[in-house]
Amino acid sequence: MTWGAPIALVGLALLAFPILIHMMGLGRATVRPFPSLRFLEAARLLPSRRTRIHDAALLALRLAVLAVAVFALARPSLGGNVAIGAGEGVVRAVILDTSASMRRETPSGGTAIAAARRTADTLVSAADAAITVATDDPAGAVAGAVAWLASKQGDRELIIVSDFQRGAFDDAAAGTVPSWVSLRGVRIPVQGVGAALDMRFRQGGREVTVRSNVAGGRTQASWTPGSARAVGGTTPTGQGTTETTTLAGNSDGASVRAVNEAALSVGRPIDGPSFFARVVIVYPNFEGRAALLGAATPLSEPWQGALIGQLQSDSLLATSASDAEIVVRDSLRADAAVAARARGGEAVVAAVVDGAGPAARLVLDVRADAGSMTALALRAALARAEAMAPRELEPDVLSDSMVATFDRPATADAPTARPADGAVGDTDAPSLARWFWVLALLALGAEAVYRRSLATRSAVVEHVER
Repeated sequence: MTWGAPIALVGLALLAFPILIHMMGLGRATVRPFPSLRFLEAARLLPSRRTRIHDAALLALRLAVLAVAVFALARPSLGGNVAIGAGEGVVRAVILDTSASMRRETPSGGTAIAAARRTADTLVSAADAAITVATDDPAGAVAGAVAWLASKQGDRELIIVSDFQRGAFDDAAAGTVPSWVSLRGVRIPVQGVGAALDMRFRQGGREVTVRSNVAGGRTQASWTPGSARAVGGTTPTGQGTTETTTLAGNSDGASVRAVNEAALSVGRPIDGPSFFARVVIVYPNFEGRAALLGAATPLSEPWQGALIGQLQSDSLLATSASDAEIVVRDSLRADAAVAARARGGEAVVAAVVDGAGPAARLVLDVRADAGSMTALALRAALARAEAMAPRELEPDVLSDSMVATFDRPATADAPTARPADGAVGDTDAPSLARWFWVLALLALGAEAVYRRSLATRSAVVEHVER
């Protein structure tokens, strides 16, 4: 149990006052007629001071009222994300570089990204509280990682795990890390440093090779177009390859091919793993549409939400969907994520999940025709979302001495922990204060009823004695 205002517990000292008042109370002398002493001079009746507690039950009820009220003022709560006390543990944020240069091999074998993930897991397991931020822009992820650290207490650390290619993390990014956070860089060694780095893109039906190398201290990139090739990767029957799968009716085959060919004018990479192979586009004429959507579940993995966020911010998709002609108007799942809406607010592209775990597929339910502008804008938006920026093709890396300059301990006292935006913290834990107030009211009512019963009993006894 935690307390929102523990200073209020000092009020428990007030419990001594009811006991003192009860002990200092003056008892009323009882008048009893005694015939044999009727000729004696009447003595003045003096109140008697109590030397022991009378009506212990009444006193206990009054103490309970006061104690429960004090507990209610202290705002007790259960659960919540209790922060680690200052100096009681290590709180660590690990930024994991996932950019294109991390696909290179390490001297010990395997890709740099695989080695980086193992290193990040080790760093996380050694901390009392930790978070891993996987990003292709380590410098841009610093602000979010620092915000998370600000919501915790303890020895706060920020660790960058990267091959430290040029542009990934620099002095400017290190300068944004506050002095109360210690900073450390962990390099993942890669082979072929300084050698040309190639990546293949598909652009307008052609494969284009982008070769970046270092010359004169600068990175240079050359683009070499390849031979034209047929556009593939999606079929109306749902037999997808490494690209996004399209599910449509047999009559929509020509429309789907035309839309795909037009959308592929947006450059997109061919090499490397891609979760876009786990994206399924479903059009209204697909025969198994109802069964597929009926068995679907809400979004469950971070990449799914990130992709929907990119689609929602795509201006071309939003414009085409606003004027889209909706073909099907069946009911939409309440937990479906809407990527695009018509002008009237109806969902044009909605997202659900088929399956679970690593095999889960993101299903994009398109409620417009397979040959519509909305279908074309969606394919182009997916291609833009998958396309990688040239800055990720940096082949050169920072020197070890430059990376060592990033390392520094915390040089200032950490601020008081505050819950991060949207995070569940102590202040968000369910409060029990209301229930303590209810108990206080019940105890007060019980005290009143018991006190009234004592007064009634005393009156009856006095009447009988008279």
